[in-house]
Amino acid sequence: MKLNKFKVKITLLRSMLGTNPSDPDIHETHVIEKEKRLIKERSKLEKQVNKYLDAKAITDERKQAELERLQARIEEINEIVGDEEERNDKGVTVFFRDENGMPCIGDHMIYGFLKAAADALGKTKPQKKGVVMHSVGYTQSLINQHISIEEEFISCSKDIQRDEKGQAKYFVRSLRAMTAQGPRVSIAKSECIPAGGEFEFTLTVLDNSQVDEDVLRELFDYGEIVGLGQWRNAKHGTFKYELQAL
Repeated sequence: MKLNKFKVKITLLRSMLGTNPSDPDIHETHVIEKEKRLIKERSKLEKQVNKYLDAKAITDERKQAELERLQARIEEINEIVGDEEERNDKGVTVFFRDENGMPCIGDHMIYGFLKAAADALGKTKPQKKGVVMHSVGYTQSLINQHISIEEEFISCSKDIQRDEKGQAKYFVRSLRAMTAQGPRVSIAKSECIPAGGEFEFTLTVLDNSQVDEDVLRELFDYGEIVGLGQWRNAKHGTFKYELQAL
């Protein structure tokens, strides 16, 4: 079996917001378990090719690794922040931390971006069953089956934005939603990596896959429209990229 490798460097055009809840219990019980259940349920209910079928499983080892990297961020908050109210803020979203204390993202964010790009771009093309980029489900299935990212966690070249005291400088915005009790407004706070932050990782692709270099470039081009992290619909986390065959 022959494999093709590509080095990818993503450079943020706009700031990127953290996506992980600062409460480890929420991360474990809500985010991870919900995703595991969704993949399992969709795989049973939908027999046609779809983006959940053949998705990489979220193992207990991966869950523990994510919780450990999230805990590293919680310990940093406890050391830096003296205000008890700030420390117990459950509404803050943060980044994982690598061994050097720098923010990092999980490889699942890249897989998710590629499949979201396939969905958006596929809707701009005439639909043809079994043809990459002309069939959304087929393209997403091949991304699941033919592409692997070597790095489980991808570190950023820049730290999060901080104030003069070294504390996280959160990006704050209001969220509006219509509920059974009427319209509600809440405040969301997120750690923020500034524009110019870089993420580098290695893609491995099966030889002769229809998801070839040209398709990869088309998918990553979508990063200038919709990027990574929270509030992507407001253009946060948009990026440019460099892709080089190894």
